[in-house]
Amino acid sequence: DQHSAQTVAALNAGKSVLVEKPLGLNRSEIEAVQTSRTGATGFLQIGFNRRFAPLSIAAKQKLASLEGPRFMTFRVNAGAVPTGSWLHNIEEGGGRIIGEMCHFIDLARYFAGCNITSVMADAPLSETGACDDVTATLRFADGSLATIAYTALGDRSYPKEMIEIFAGGAVIAINNFRTLTSTAGGKSAKQNRSQDKGFSAALAAFTAAVRKGGPAPIDEKELVESSMATLAVLEALQSGNRVELPLT
Repeated sequence: DQHSAQTVAALNAGKSVLVEKPLGLNRSEIEAVQTSRTGATGFLQIGFNRRFAPLSIAAKQKLASLEGPRFMTFRVNAGAVPTGSWLHNIEEGGGRIIGEMCHFIDLARYFAGCNITSVMADAPLSETGACDDVTATLRFADGSLATIAYTALGDRSYPKEMIEIFAGGAVIAINNFRTLTSTAGGKSAKQNRSQDKGFSAALAAFTAAVRKGGPAPIDEKELVESSMATLAVLEALQSGNRVELPLT
C-alpha cells in the first residue's frame, strides 16, 4: 500500500509524520511502520482526531474521578456509501471497518485508558458483500468493556454519533459531538457547543510537537494498538471467535 510505504519512507528519513488513518491495511504494513521507528528521530501521529475533540477531553476529565471499569457504547449511524466506492476497495480503502470504524476503537481506547486485551465481532447478512454493519466488543485490561455498533442502514438526517459511558454510578454521554451530558446523584448537567470532532486540535498538537522536537502528542504504542485492534475486528468476523491482543 502506497500510504504505509510513504509513512515508512518519511520515518526512515528522520521526519515526523502525521499519517491519515488507517495506518495500514494489514498486519505486515503496520509492522513495517513499527520497524521503521527503530532508531528514527521523528515521531508518528495517526489521524485519530476524535480524542482531540473538546467534548472528548471534557468527558475524559470527568471519568478521571470515577473509579472502577467503564461500560461504553458507541452507536454510529454512518450512512450508506455506493457499492463501487473506493472505501469498499480492500486494496485502496480497506473497507469501512479499517477506514472508519477505527476512529471509535481508538476513542474507546482513549476513554478506557488501558490496553485492549481482546476483540469480538459480528455482522448481519450483507446483500452487497460490503461489511458496513458491524458490532464489535472490546475488552480492556482493567475489565472495562466497549461495544461499537456501526451501521450504514439508517437515515443520514439522524444524528451520526452517540457515545454513552457508564462508570462509578455516573453516566457521561456525547451526542454527535455537540452535547455532553453528565448524570450522577439524580442530577444532570449539560454542555452544548458547535460540532467539533477535533480535526484542528489534532493538527495543532502535531505541529506544536514538531516545533518542540517531540515527544509525540500521543503514545505511538497506543495508536498502533488501536490499529491492530481494528484488524482484529476483521479477524473476529472471519473466524467467529474472540481474538486476543496483542496480535501475534
